[in-house]
Amino acid sequence: MKAPALFLAHGSPMLAIEDHAYTSFLTKLGEGMSPKAIVVFTAHWMTRKPTVSAVEGTYEMIYDFSGFPRELYEVVYPARGSVEWAERVRERLAGVAEVAVD
Repeated sequence: MKAPALFLAHGSPMLAIEDHAYTSFLTKLGEGMSPKAIVVFTAHWMTRKPTVSAVEGTYEMIYDFSGFPRELYEVVYPARGSVEWAERVRERLAGVAEVAVD
């Protein structure tokens, strides 16, 4: 069975350390899911054209914000990359725009 496509707004960075209805919803949503891949589209990265990040292994954490409590900068999410899945995404976007690989 294929997983649905979901749009989830990340909201405030504080959601990573505070308990809210939204974080509870996300936790429950993820229970029982075992996706092969998670594709994230972000406007926080500036490039001249759509770019697919292709990393084998774990991505480096980037804290692209300031002025928050120290504990927020200690949050670590070891997101694993996949060159294979990055290529799949690039192929599917190729008909829409020229896509670079980072």
